[in-house]
Amino acid sequence: METVDPEVTATSKDLGAVKKVFQLALLCTKRQPADRPNMHEVTRVLRSLVPLVTPPKQCAQAPPAPLPSAKVPCYIDEYANIKTPHILNCPSMSTSDAQLFLKFGEVISQNSQ
Repeated sequence: METVDPEVTATSKDLGAVKKVFQLALLCTKRQPADRPNMHEVTRVLRSLVPLVTPPKQCAQAPPAPLPSAKVPCYIDEYANIKTPHILNCPSMSTSDAQLFLKFGEVISQNSQ
């Protein structure tokens, strides 16, 4: 974590998430393109790690419509169950997403120990 900006370290509420984002970034720099996640997969993993920022509510406004990312909690649940890959059964994930997600979890687990 010494490569992380001290400002980020001082202000972050979850250094574990910062570390996982950093590790995801390293996956994106693999020499072989086939070993790198595509942007769709990267955004899905990032959505599971970083909570969505909602703008402050204003008076006299209709309630906001549900975001298209309403399935994010399911993805987060799947991340929590990464140690038990047979449980991975989230309708928002394709087979390749699930495989990348498991691979990402394995890389993080190896680097966290």
